[in-house]
Amino acid sequence: MSVYTAASHSIPQTSCRHSQKCVPWWSPACARAVRLKRAAWGRYRYNRTAERLLDFKQKRAIARRVICEAKRTCWQDYVSTITSASSMSAVWKKVRKLSGKYSPDPAPVLRVTGVDVANPLDVAIELGTHLLRISRGLHLCPSFLSSKSARELVPLDFSSLREEQYNVPFTLQELEATLSACRSSAAGPDDIHIRMLQHLHRSALVVLLHLFNLIWAQGVLPQLWKFAIVLPFRKLGTTGHDASHYRPIALTSAVCKVMERLVNRRLMWHLETHNSLSASQYGFRKGRSTIDPLLRLDTYVRNAFANNHSVIAIFFDLEKAYDTTWRYNILAQAHSLGLRGNLPSFLKNFLTDRHFRVRVNNVLSPDFVQAEGVSQGCVLSTTLFLHAINDLASVLPPNIWSSLYVDDFAIACAGADCHLIAVSLQHAVDRVSTWATTHGFKFSSTKTHQNFH
Repeated sequence: MSVYTAASHSIPQTSCRHSQKCVPWWSPACARAVRLKRAAWGRYRYNRTAERLLDFKQKRAIARRVICEAKRTCWQDYVSTITSASSMSAVWKKVRKLSGKYSPDPAPVLRVTGVDVANPLDVAIELGTHLLRISRGLHLCPSFLSSKSARELVPLDFSSLREEQYNVPFTLQELEATLSACRSSAAGPDDIHIRMLQHLHRSALVVLLHLFNLIWAQGVLPQLWKFAIVLPFRKLGTTGHDASHYRPIALTSAVCKVMERLVNRRLMWHLETHNSLSASQYGFRKGRSTIDPLLRLDTYVRNAFANNHSVIAIFFDLEKAYDTTWRYNILAQAHSLGLRGNLPSFLKNFLTDRHFRVRVNNVLSPDFVQAEGVSQGCVLSTTLFLHAINDLASVLPPNIWSSLYVDDFAIACAGADCHLIAVSLQHAVDRVSTWATTHGFKFSSTKTHQNFH
């Protein structure tokens, strides 16, 4: 009996309806009081004694008091923020939230050539078509598209006669450590949840490990592992009437995610031990966080001010970064780093022949092919993207400070003459723009800002 069949017989499935009220006053203290009340009720139901009944009534009274106090505090805090300029609709919306009246997010309604599209299937098709156009890179520079086709004609040979350390079979200890580190997430197209794999018997883990090592040696992935269900989430501050107003999140196979984590640990270990990643990159690396680039920029500005210099900084943001990443470039960089054998072969098969379907209100669109890019939901996607954007900082002149956190890029220049600073930064921007054009990326003009200090 398969994992999915066993789970279907023993684990009831929940519906998509929200059964819990979303209230802003709920706090950890409320959750703890309710949990203790329910535990006391459970003990009383098991053995109906006077002592346990008294304990239950006490816990119930405490829970009521804690909840009432949380409601009162939340309401007082909100009332103190109301002014004469507050909108009545916003006030009543808050009142409805406090009372626990949940209103689910409305279904997406797109506006195509002036006509509203509300049917879930039609909306899913429009969103899927939009993602398909992005993955094909039709919005990119025509010169890049022509050079891209020419460069992809050069084959990449990942065969190796040596036994690299990162190509050895996975061990049971690696699998157990990876499963214990996995966080709970939504199930993918195969309906297998990560919790099912975490509760497998050791004998079943041995079978799963054998499957992973077989795929690792042969380099052939199951087709279901290359399929994703895309959920569109509306971006804040947008109307939701355009397909570009939605952020796609891909649901992929949990079994594949486990193997992705195994491969990702090997890949990151190799990149870090060989100092292959740029020193300016701080995204998703051990020992680094978002605070580090902020502190570096703060130190750079303070040192400039100490020398009576001015600082001009430019903050870039890549447009559709994950969805437009050039896959051949990822593999070419892996080849140039000397990666051979099972690891790059797995990456090559993982990136090719990927498909997706968009889900809107439990309605699935037809199948679409993801021509380029990495799925936002795959474990390997972040590392592969870091690898694709790794050499961005290397094109800058020596006098330009830079910092990179995944796709958020910042450069700065300090000096006594603002005109010379502007000239240096313009030279740097030209280089960055050329790099983006040759690598299949495009910077967002609406999210790129310049600051002067």
